[in-house]
Amino acid sequence: MLPNIALPVFRSLKIAGYELFPGAGDAGIDRPILPGVTVIAGINGLGKTTLLNVMLRLLVGPFNPQKVNPFEVGAKSHDLVGWKHARRFFRSRVSDGAVHATARAGISIGTHDLTVERALKDLSITYLEYDGAELDPTEAEYGRVVVEATNVAQRYDFDFLVRYLVFFLEHRIPLFWNERGQIEAFRILLCEAQLADDFRKMEDDIRTKDSLYRNHRWHVNSLRNKLLRERSLLAGSSGQAAKIAALSEELQALRTRETDLIKEINSLASERSSLRSSILIRKIELEEATRAAEGLQQGFLLSIFPEMSDTARHVFGSLLSSRGCTVCGNRSARGQLRLQRLLDHGDCPACESPPEEQEQHARHDDLPRDQLEMVAATVARLSKSIAGEEARVRELDSQLRQLFIEERAAKQEMADRLSVLRHASAELPATAEELQALEIQVEDGDADLAVKLAELNALYAQYEDLLAAITARVTQVAEKVKEKFAQYSKAFLSESCSLGQQTYGETLGESRRFTYPCFNVFMTSAVSPEEETERTHTDDVSESQREFIDLAFRMALIAAATSENARSMLVIETPEASLDTYFVKQAGQMLREFAAGESADGNVVIVSSNLASQNMIPALLGLDETIPEDAWPDASQVNARVINLLAEGAPNAALRDRRRFYEEFLEVSTKGRIAYARS
Repeated sequence: MLPNIALPVFRSLKIAGYELFPGAGDAGIDRPILPGVTVIAGINGLGKTTLLNVMLRLLVGPFNPQKVNPFEVGAKSHDLVGWKHARRFFRSRVSDGAVHATARAGISIGTHDLTVERALKDLSITYLEYDGAELDPTEAEYGRVVVEATNVAQRYDFDFLVRYLVFFLEHRIPLFWNERGQIEAFRILLCEAQLADDFRKMEDDIRTKDSLYRNHRWHVNSLRNKLLRERSLLAGSSGQAAKIAALSEELQALRTRETDLIKEINSLASERSSLRSSILIRKIELEEATRAAEGLQQGFLLSIFPEMSDTARHVFGSLLSSRGCTVCGNRSARGQLRLQRLLDHGDCPACESPPEEQEQHARHDDLPRDQLEMVAATVARLSKSIAGEEARVRELDSQLRQLFIEERAAKQEMADRLSVLRHASAELPATAEELQALEIQVEDGDADLAVKLAELNALYAQYEDLLAAITARVTQVAEKVKEKFAQYSKAFLSESCSLGQQTYGETLGESRRFTYPCFNVFMTSAVSPEEETERTHTDDVSESQREFIDLAFRMALIAAATSENARSMLVIETPEASLDTYFVKQAGQMLREFAAGESADGNVVIVSSNLASQNMIPALLGLDETIPEDAWPDASQVNARVINLLAEGAPNAALRDRRRFYEEFLEVSTKGRIAYARS
């Protein structure tokens, strides 16, 4: 017996305060969703996809399935995680950050009524009502009531039904072409909550325990390999100890050599530092002595030629102080000696005139020779000391460079020896006590592995039983799924198309392979017009065929797996672009038939449609030639079933520039049921 799974069905939709959907008179979108087909009509850029995503997120909230690969549905875990775009997906589409924007939906799920309102800025729940009772607006409460109403095992299962059966959007993960997805659909749709939950938990437990088993096995095998290595070392370890002792002695000698080198480097570096300080002090003293000598010489020069100009005093002072000739730059002592000889005799230092020929007679003061000789001796001593110390510093620099080279070489040799020593030490056999402890670890590890493997095998056996139960459920509905698929696919595809039943193998855990039930598809083609051939991969069909096989399969599953009186909903994004002109009408009629459903209230089909040449709107609304004109819906019925984004959406540039064209297009598509006043 199949479970009574109920799918969510929209009864009403209200969007307020969202700039993308200002609505007529800036009142937002606020309308009932009637049984049957509802068309979202618009052009590119008016927000059709955004509106469909509002509907999706009203149901699933700010969560996504946790999965590494989106095509491996349920293959890694059955958990939901926070959607990373929840706080910016709707906010980024408007200028005010959607700070006051809300979306509210009235929803029927089986016999239960639910009202949920979410803030579009972050998808948090702002209002929650269930069967007439207002609840705390929390995700926990929402998850509890949708699981109860849908009759599934957990919120992940509700999320799966919404994403993979109810919604058929542009960026969708295929269900039919995804065997793993088929298994998830069978588990949730065809199994009562307990069986579905047991199967889910069993898969997750097997993955967890298999991972633990493999990790533990790796650890035990590492210990086992170590034990084998130690035993091998023990058998051939006679000369290893002597080799290690020799290496240890070499290493110790290298360490001693390194220590000696460091001491010598530190000693020479200290001496060099002291010398550099001494040289600095000597140079300061030399500067002071040189300046004293210059002062004495220039004072004497000024005393004997008091009328000498500043320029002459500077020139002769430079010669006397050994700074060289200011005219030619020569720094030899020749000029200084000549000047001193002339001054000793009172001759003019410039023209060499004797005193009796001079108009400005020189005074006969004596040169302060004692003071000059003392200062000169100091200058000579300091210059010699500085030269000697600088020579020693250069010598120390050379010695230190060589010592640094030797130190680096010693360090590298030590590192090489240490590496060899460690490798050799690692090859030493363990002691008897260490070997015994290792043997015990391996034995205990093997015992634990045996226990874990037994637990895994027990889980495998239970999983086989659960898988058999699911396979039986698939067999139970297989004929109805095939029948409905053939009916639906005929409306979408020109080729003859049917479903078959088969199995496929998949590994669960590391190596245990199980056989799962699934459906495959057979189709005629241009080269095989009479006989259907199996299409096993998406590359075996065209893109449009792939899309509509997947849609027909979803519709068939819904029809076969839900009870006859249960209502269903499909939300589909712009399918007409992939259809030939003839099949636009066929598909529209088929979606109307699906919307009529088998229940008294009928199903809901919400389809977005672009105002383009491949226009499905007449077929969706029952306004085409397949229906007698007197049976066409009237204007009030059409307006109740069209969410007209030309009127309720924020106009983009295309609509502002060509509004009349698009409005006339919609008028024609609705046979004048939606009309615009013309001035």
